Amino acid sequence: MNVISPEFAYLWAKKSKFNKWVPLIVHMYDAAGIAEFLWDNWISQRLKNTLVENVTNVDYEEADEEEVKNLFVFLSFIHDLGKATPVFQVREAAFPSIEVDKMILRSQIQMGLSNEDAGSKSFASSAKIYHSLASNLLLHEDGFHKNISAIVGAHHGKPVSEIELHDKSLLAYPKDYHFGNVGKENWRSAQKELVKIGLNVCGFKTYDDLPIPNMAAQILLSGLIIMADWLASNEYYFPYFANVFNWYQGISLEQLQKRKNTAWSTINLPNQWYPFVENTPIEHYQKRFGQGGYFYPRPLQKAAFDIANQIIEPGIMIIEAPMGVGKTEAALAVAEQFAQTAMSTGVFFALPTQATSNSMYKRIESWINNFDDSQKHSIRLFHSKAQFNDEYLALYEGSTNLNVDEPIEEGAYIHQWFEGNKKSLLADFVVGTIDQLLMAGLKQKHVMLRHLGLANKVVIIDECHAYDAYMNEYLYRVLNYLGLYKVPVIVLSATLPDDKRLDLMKAYLNEEAPDILTTSSTHNYPLISWSDLGEYHSSPISKSSELDEEVDVKIERLSENEFYDKLSDDLNKSNGCIGIIRNTVKKAQEMAEKLIEIQNSEVVLVHSRYLPEQRAALEKMITEKLGKGNGGARPNNLIVVGTQVLEQSLDIDFDILYTDLCPIDLLIQRIGRMHRHKRQRPQLYEKANCFVFNLEDNEDNINVYGEYLLLKTEKILPERIVIPSDIPLLVNTLYKEVDVENCSEELKESLEKHNSFMKKQVSRARDYRLEKLYQADSYQRISNWLQTYISDSLGEAAVRDTDESLEVVLLQEVDDDHVKLLYGGINEKKLRINDIPEPKIAREIAKQSIRLPSVLCRPWRIEKTIDWLEQEKDKKFKTWDYAPWLKGELYLVLNKELETRLEEYTLTYDMFLGLRYHKEEGLDGGKKV
Repeated sequence: MNVISPEFAYLWAKKSKFNKWVPLIVHMYDAAGIAEFLWDNWISQRLKNTLVENVTNVDYEEADEEEVKNLFVFLSFIHDLGKATPVFQVREAAFPSIEVDKMILRSQIQMGLSNEDAGSKSFASSAKIYHSLASNLLLHEDGFHKNISAIVGAHHGKPVSEIELHDKSLLAYPKDYHFGNVGKENWRSAQKELVKIGLNVCGFKTYDDLPIPNMAAQILLSGLIIMADWLASNEYYFPYFANVFNWYQGISLEQLQKRKNTAWSTINLPNQWYPFVENTPIEHYQKRFGQGGYFYPRPLQKAAFDIANQIIEPGIMIIEAPMGVGKTEAALAVAEQFAQTAMSTGVFFALPTQATSNSMYKRIESWINNFDDSQKHSIRLFHSKAQFNDEYLALYEGSTNLNVDEPIEEGAYIHQWFEGNKKSLLADFVVGTIDQLLMAGLKQKHVMLRHLGLANKVVIIDECHAYDAYMNEYLYRVLNYLGLYKVPVIVLSATLPDDKRLDLMKAYLNEEAPDILTTSSTHNYPLISWSDLGEYHSSPISKSSELDEEVDVKIERLSENEFYDKLSDDLNKSNGCIGIIRNTVKKAQEMAEKLIEIQNSEVVLVHSRYLPEQRAALEKMITEKLGKGNGGARPNNLIVVGTQVLEQSLDIDFDILYTDLCPIDLLIQRIGRMHRHKRQRPQLYEKANCFVFNLEDNEDNINVYGEYLLLKTEKILPERIVIPSDIPLLVNTLYKEVDVENCSEELKESLEKHNSFMKKQVSRARDYRLEKLYQADSYQRISNWLQTYISDSLGEAAVRDTDESLEVVLLQEVDDDHVKLLYGGINEKKLRINDIPEPKIAREIAKQSIRLPSVLCRPWRIEKTIDWLEQEKDKKFKTWDYAPWLKGELYLVLNKELETRLEEYTLTYDMFLGLRYHKEEGLDGGKKV
């Protein structure tokens, strides 16, 4: 029995070089086969349940799992129906496969589907009637519900809008869809036969038998169909056909079944994760985190475990606790419990920066390797510089060299198919920057793949206090979708204002103003808040536990001049490890440079304007010296000067802290880097002291944090802070509305500016933010979901409200024909500028990237800067674009004194100070910054 009628057997779906092709009907069976395998072996039970809850059967009741599976398989089978149209079939192969084009055309002519005059040039509208649009319209023409046809129309990453469907109908373009009246009977017969085969394969008699998905299910099904299509389109998994004439006579359904079985075996996606949680928190934490020593859970960790153990339907959990009490381990333990209860099969851990993501990646890999399931699990490090992380690359190379004929060992590995920004979230375990989560709320092509990846997982969001109003708009929208998908979410923060905690809960629970949430205002701390069965709960951690380790911090103010005198006096009296946090790189560089000149102690500078490998080495060095497990190697004297990089996720412990003024929640984060660990300290530093610099140079601080929050912090900053008891009151006081009738004019004016700025942030965020998802009974449809969208290249920038920036590869001139690297394993190697670097060398070169100072990237200057850099590249490095690691890079070459001129600015790289710049004398004073 033939798999299709002979007259329709020569419709093609794929063409390749060397005159190979894939018949349309075969690709349809391939995609349907992959869909079956994905449902049975890859899709989590959590996602299956979500789909079932959001699909209605013909009796207007919740569909069962088998009905939803059959719907998915049918949609995967029929997604390329639009290729069964003249406008698609006349397209020539992308490669010069002249013979296969001729043979297919000849066969179609014989079967009455084409003629000698047919060709792509005869279809002026060929670019308008693309095949996903045609798939959508043909199904709708045949009576399928719009909620079904819209999913098929979205399989190239962007749904077809209602306007476009109206404007490009079969009536408007009859030639494109069926050669007009002349070919209508034959073409419509072909299209209807393909639909009939698809229905029969999936157990449906007519289109009326198909269950109807709502908006949530449409999004997730469209993501699944894209995944099935991409796998089925891979020539390595599904080989192309060499023969054309009578190909179908040698193909049976049994052979197509064997073809998909072989493909699935070759794809070899990892087995699903079925977490096993120990009965007690002590047992569980010891097994996951006790390797190499005894791990006894802290009170917060035990409390989180016990609460999660009682939750019936995992929703959102917010853990607020001070720095250094084990929130990460608590979150991972809860993630396992949530995954077990909700039947999720992975975890996404979102962090604020690439540096914190890199650090967390190592911990997550270790955690996975301690699972009890003896399975391999795919892992991804997901940010724009992940390819330069050596530990990640080592795992990647180990995974790609696996011999598939040998048994796969347990633990974390990297599956090649999950490479690329659009597929990374589909891996089991993903560690990445918060941007990758926020982009699930962004109008962007293929955003449904992000939703699909998240829908299988438990999501952990770290450092939630670090995100501004602009980013929060995207965060709340993503939580809206995750809540309706019933994806468990764990939020970690040092502390949150009551309003933000409320907003997080409301976004996830999809409530505008739920009465039960009005009770969420609390000054209890540490605090765990959670939802269960749609209701809000909270529980403070008892004061007899975490708060036994309170730190009483004395707050003093001083000027910079007073600081230098005090520091010299203190160092003459006692040894100590001193932390200094400035609000800008410029201030940090200036202070570090001055301290080197006047102090004998070791001075370390850490900020964001170093080459990445050098910054990572600096952070590793201070963590080893000042971290918890330094093995007695803590130095007697050490001064660390840094910027905000010191307040985020570095486990370091200063004896005393000096800092610029910043909003009080961030100030508390900074204080958390002092007296962090139990240890014997020099007598002078036995009590915790934090010295805050006066606002002598207010402009720089205002540019970073805004005047209102600084003025208010200055007003409420006490002479003594008890960590952590005072945290919630201070943070809530900072973000509480000001009584404008009883405040100073200065504060009132700054509040007006602050509110105006916040409104602009929110407004800008909404330009490309996805629409809100509503409950199942709404009339939302995916058709109008992405009418406007932002390009892939601008995605990460769109979810952060930051100025434009430029990254360059920083090199040093050796002579007219050679350059060398400033830092790294081959920094002494001379590199010829006219040669194409070999891959390993090219990767080392690409790792020398650094962000240019913002003054060179202002809106009125950035084009000029880019033009200058491109001109320099064309002179010296044009051939380097042929090295894959270096394609599209721009280069900044320093002379032998490590300086260069860019327009009116001189840039200098100092191995101690990092990248600096100054304007030439006579141009605004020539001040170094």
